[in-house]
Amino acid sequence: MAEDEYVLISVVVCTYGRASMLDRVLRSVVTQTLEPSRYEVIVVDNGTPDDTQAVVRRLHAENPAVRLVLIEEPRQGLSYARNAGTHRARGEYVAFIDDDAVASPEWLQSIVRTMEACDVRPMALGGPILPLYEGSKPAWFKDEYETRTLGTSERFLCEGEAFSGSNMVLDKSAVERHGGFAVHLGMRGDRLALGEETDLQRRMRSDSSHATAFLYIPSAWVRHSVPVAKMTVSCQLSRAMASGHVAAMETSFSAVASARALASLLVAVARVGRDCMLRKGHFRSFENWAVEALSPVAGRVGLLVGCLRVPLTLRR
Repeated sequence: MAEDEYVLISVVVCTYGRASMLDRVLRSVVTQTLEPSRYEVIVVDNGTPDDTQAVVRRLHAENPAVRLVLIEEPRQGLSYARNAGTHRARGEYVAFIDDDAVASPEWLQSIVRTMEACDVRPMALGGPILPLYEGSKPAWFKDEYETRTLGTSERFLCEGEAFSGSNMVLDKSAVERHGGFAVHLGMRGDRLALGEETDLQRRMRSDSSHATAFLYIPSAWVRHSVPVAKMTVSCQLSRAMASGHVAAMETSFSAVASARALASLLVAVARVGRDCMLRKGHFRSFENWAVEALSPVAGRVGLLVGCLRVPLTLRR
């Protein structure tokens, strides 16, 4: 593929040291049903200790029809890596998928087919993220805990909805126009942090000078790794807390916001007590109760901590 040849979609895969998983996701991407000339794949090495170059070279040799390039981003952090991949991308759209995910064979074809049938050029597109279990799933663990879906019908997103980072396709010009991913948000090493995707999409939605259609495509699905360590109550609650913390940190500090966060926490705690009485026997196990009843409490704890501007460091 010539350097100046037109590309519709640039697929960006950011990695920081999981060569076996990188091989798996790249195989799923370079063997897409979409015509190879219509997309490229950019791997962003974000400080990997293993031989990422060997993985990329091998996949490129096996699939020469797909343009597969490797770049480095020495500044550690998922937002830094995604911004580097976006800057290098030649496509009109940039598709993001995590290095521990697997794309369905028609992932890109579904996106392009729907995109080209639209009367209005979408600013963002995305689809479901389904679980890919890496070990034995506990009997109590529900698929819905690791499923990200907005339904079974193709539709435009409503205000407040957003795509998850492992399956989102964004208009490159819009990403650049709004400054890319905020580098103070998102994963960095083994630190659990969230919010960079929703923050960028919120800024993109505020663009009144351009069409801001966000289109959900249920047929464009990917599977995301769920290791044994994530199938625990503590992991689920930590993620809820991190989500609440990010939501608070993105707002201006005020005593009123802190008071409201405290009030919402107290209400959530009261609801847990009420539900224990009214919904006794509703949950299959103690673990289900802990995840489903305590996640709102954990989220509001994170919200309060964020409103008070107290740093929160969680490990994933």
